[in-house]
Amino acid sequence: MLTGQALQQALATVSSRPLRAIYFRATPLLYANDPLGKNRGRSSRLPANRFNLAGGARVLYLADTHQTCAAEAQAVGGASFAIATIPVHVTLQAVLDLQDPATLAALALTPPQIAINFRLNTQPTPTQALGEACAKYGTIDGILYKSLTPTGGICLAVIEKNLRAGASSLIVSDPRSKLSDQLP
Repeated sequence: MLTGQALQQALATVSSRPLRAIYFRATPLLYANDPLGKNRGRSSRLPANRFNLAGGARVLYLADTHQTCAAEAQAVGGASFAIATIPVHVTLQAVLDLQDPATLAALALTPPQIAINFRLNTQPTPTQALGEACAKYGTIDGILYKSLTPTGGICLAVIEKNLRAGASSLIVSDPRSKLSDQLP
């Protein structure tokens, strides 16, 4: 995987595309009234995840189906907590697709590097370095990648800092429950 200046140059030139779709977010039922996690991590350090370091960039993780969303949240197979699965209307301007061989080649990133379990590493993984670089350089607002769960669905990591008002958005709107939220 590229790093430093080489990664910054690659992010400025790598092929990205707009994305407009409905994805899903899983959150513990206790936090369902904050569907986009605006209040998460305000008083404590954000945990590390696939595309962010502990205390690093705010990344919102979504999935293409309810099943993938639940599997990614590790809320299946004996989960002992209730989750809410919330549809999110996604409008992004510059999304990297890590399923595209040309994108992987441009970033010098391999499928095994994408699959590294961030929970087992003490050093930043290539995907964490990529997510942090995207947040730092501001050129990419989303990253598509294949779920590593048995569902095999598609996941979307949204780099919150890079959402541009009037161009990119995440919208939750459920008139029935009066649940409503939006980023930015």
